[in-house]
Amino acid sequence: MSVDVPYNSSSVYTSDGQSMAREDAFSMPFNEDPENISAELQLEIIEMQCSTHLKQWFLNSTKLDFYRALPKTEFPKIIAHAQKIVAMFPSTYVCE
Repeated sequence: MSVDVPYNSSSVYTSDGQSMAREDAFSMPFNEDPENISAELQLEIIEMQCSTHLKQWFLNSTKLDFYRALPKTEFPKIIAHAQKIVAMFPSTYVCE
């Protein structure tokens, strides 16, 4: 006999101290203070924030399109981070 434990979606975001900051880095990377981001993403975030071309591109496209089109050689860690965030939300359909 097994006991099903209900899934707590809030634990995905609050299981550690930086989870919410990591999600913010995905949703608005140009507004984030690099000091609030994990060390592994800091350099790539700083490079991204210095590019007016990328900022304009981010503002004029969907998040998925933006992260899909980022150069993999320049931003491998940010792309990997974005893939983890997107994987948490496999569908945009509303369940009723």
